[in-house]
Amino acid sequence: MTAAAYVPVLESDIPTTEIKSVGDFVNQVELIAEEWRRDARNRLDPSDEPYPGESVPWLRGVSNKDYSLEPTLLRSNDSVFSKYNQNRDGLLWLESYMLSRFRGAGQRLVEVLPKSHLDWVFLMQHHGLPTRLLDWSKNALTALYFAVRKPSDKEAAVFVLDPRTLSEKCGLGRSIADPMNKITRDRYIDEYLKLSFSQGPREQYPIPLIPPQISDRLAAQHSRFTLHTDRRRTLTEFMRKTRATDCCHLKRLTISPRIRAGILRTLRLTGATQPDFVPGLDSLANDIRERIDLGLADMRGPAHSGRTC
Repeated sequence: MTAAAYVPVLESDIPTTEIKSVGDFVNQVELIAEEWRRDARNRLDPSDEPYPGESVPWLRGVSNKDYSLEPTLLRSNDSVFSKYNQNRDGLLWLESYMLSRFRGAGQRLVEVLPKSHLDWVFLMQHHGLPTRLLDWSKNALTALYFAVRKPSDKEAAVFVLDPRTLSEKCGLGRSIADPMNKITRDRYIDEYLKLSFSQGPREQYPIPLIPPQISDRLAAQHSRFTLHTDRRRTLTEFMRKTRATDCCHLKRLTISPRIRAGILRTLRLTGATQPDFVPGLDSLANDIRERIDLGLADMRGPAHSGRTC
């Protein structure tokens, strides 16, 4: 079966607010979260389904606000992978090949052996192999760090997603870690991985997933994922359709290139540095180099230091 032709995601449709500081960012995230909690209280009957745990948004930081919310494997601008992702058979073949090679050679390199096909896919994603997973975090400062960590003249952004409403619209209920219907959840995941669907047409929005903490990186980044089919624009469609019926469950916070360095400086004061999010000696070495660069910038004055005040 041939996948639908690629159509660029219209990121301009996503409600957007520009943030001015780390404090402003945290405040905006809390305002969004409270809007979604209020919407849930107004729409839902608490007696219908228990909702364990707090309602926390998931966040994704990107260095360019115009990046589409699509997994790497589905993007059309990759000169290699675009040769395989234009039809379902090619996509499945490529996924099978990468998983087989990664799993075969990687077993001796992992501290905790993954228990399932999906666990291996989680690891592949976190170590740079393209998959149909899209990275998110439940930690707002983690997402902000990944948005501003590299110098750029582009506006950065943090996308903010309501995972419970996404799970609800997928037919899985609002509890993500412990869904009411595990059989349905497991069947959906299997169908998504195989791209073979037993039911007739449905929305096929990405499924929100909480991975097991099988690596230090997954734990340090408070990792969350959405698992996508081979259809494009599904998160944007989710945003548009929920916006039409209740409120918007996907938003974007942008950061001007003028204040990126200042935001990164403030994050460092909170202890948010590369070794915190990507544990390892390489990250530690990069952080030491950054400390030296920032020390020299301090001596040259505010024009070079990235400070915004």
